[in-house]
Amino acid sequence: MLKVIIVEDEDLLRDGLSTCVNWEKLGCELAGAAEDGIKALALMEKVSPDVVITDIKMPHMDGIELSEQIREKYPRIKIVIISGYDEFEYARRALKAGVSEYILKPVNLEQLDTVMKSITETILAEREKEREILKLKDMSQQGLGTIRQTLFSKILLRKQSPEELGDLVSQIGEHVNGKYYSVGILEQQNFPIVSIDCDYLEIIEMDRAFEQMVNRCLQDYEVTEEGNHVEILRSSNCERLFCIVHNSAQEVKKIIKDISSLFDVKRDDMEHLQLTFGCVSRELTGLYKSFLNARGSCEKKFLENWSQILHTDGKASSTIQHMNYDAQALFFEVRSGTGEGIASCLEEFRESLSREKIVSYMQIVMIVSNLYFELIKLPEEVGANIQDIIGDPMEAFHRIIEKRKRHEMIEEIGKVCAQIHEYFGSVSGAKMQGVLKRILEYIDTHYMEEDLAMKDAADYAYISVSYLSLILKKEIGKTFIEYLTEVRIEKAKNCLLHTNMKNYEVANACGYSTPAYFSTVFKGVCGVSPSAFRKENQTLS
Repeated sequence: MLKVIIVEDEDLLRDGLSTCVNWEKLGCELAGAAEDGIKALALMEKVSPDVVITDIKMPHMDGIELSEQIREKYPRIKIVIISGYDEFEYARRALKAGVSEYILKPVNLEQLDTVMKSITETILAEREKEREILKLKDMSQQGLGTIRQTLFSKILLRKQSPEELGDLVSQIGEHVNGKYYSVGILEQQNFPIVSIDCDYLEIIEMDRAFEQMVNRCLQDYEVTEEGNHVEILRSSNCERLFCIVHNSAQEVKKIIKDISSLFDVKRDDMEHLQLTFGCVSRELTGLYKSFLNARGSCEKKFLENWSQILHTDGKASSTIQHMNYDAQALFFEVRSGTGEGIASCLEEFRESLSREKIVSYMQIVMIVSNLYFELIKLPEEVGANIQDIIGDPMEAFHRIIEKRKRHEMIEEIGKVCAQIHEYFGSVSGAKMQGVLKRILEYIDTHYMEEDLAMKDAADYAYISVSYLSLILKKEIGKTFIEYLTEVRIEKAKNCLLHTNMKNYEVANACGYSTPAYFSTVFKGVCGVSPSAFRKENQTLS
């Protein structure tokens, strides 16, 4: 039976996982529990677990640091992270730390059962593979490809050095010594995230389909008279390693180019794939060097994806701007447009994802999530609570990101848009007129303030700037600046006709910083300068 330890600082959750799960039924033995990472490491030295289930946020040593130390000291141990939906940064670090699976809070026992079955099958499969390798007693009776695959597997997956594998190397020395190597990693992007809600059979089926796709792409690959120069290794579910070996660096580079063209991610049927080759290196030590180089490039691409998603200001608009998608058009349709307009904007959003080649599942989830959380802020503009409109917003969010395909996610977004649009329609009319009256009164009272801004009026009316702009456009057909200028010029006319104030005094009284600027604006509106207007129309007695 597999040994499991639980690392959780919350007593209730730790005790619940310890007592409420039938570990024996899962083929596991609960070997202990700890309340933080430091105590967990001490416990691991005593019980030698196969699986560690750990929370992310804990005192003294969190789950990420614990995972990194486990990966360094005990690379064979499988790690399961307990994570919340809002902990995407932790998820990124967890992937980098080599976490095997995730359990999302609140912990669902069915999900835990699925995750543990998957890990159990993985561990048992790995052990079976190791036993098979140990059974290979007479290496000379095996084909070159089998021996070479076994050798490459031990170097790349078991991290054994060529010196440790001297007997195996000696069997095929002329075929591996003095050669040039490169290792490519073909993966379904962010598979640990994709597979969170999948059961064991679904994961197996996904990997089987992945395997068939790899075989289909390579079946027409030309094999030279000298033999096959590419060995394929299964490193994990939905990840394969291409080990290229040849007499010259130039030929290795040519094979890299040929294989890369077979897995062109620009093709629709290659969506969600990523193929990364490491540097070209010589000798068997260079094989592992190339692998590390490829793995590092994969991690760099992962971080670049995140930098495109999570900008420094953390706002959805920056992400959507990166996609060349105008989210404000959608928000306008939701506030005051039509159902057809909303549908058209969402179709444009879907097309933007395709145009920008956003194929990473994690990217799509993050972009859709950012759009959703900006969308549900719209009712705040009219003082409404989103929960009164769509119910629990997190339940709606979960329904969106649980969808496996992008069009299904967008359909769920559309349902939320429709609910908020309907609410905006219900609060128009009298309420909008009341808000408009308050805005106009504020402008009429504060027009003389030079730095008067739209935000000041919006704050006074307890609405957002965007909603203020919408009301002015819809009710009086003017922008804020247009209306403010109209008020100021009317006040200026009154001063010019009915007082002895000089032009600079009129300018100052009407909110203009300089007489020259006042004169320019006045002439632009009235067609004549302030002095000419006074001369032509003065009615002072």
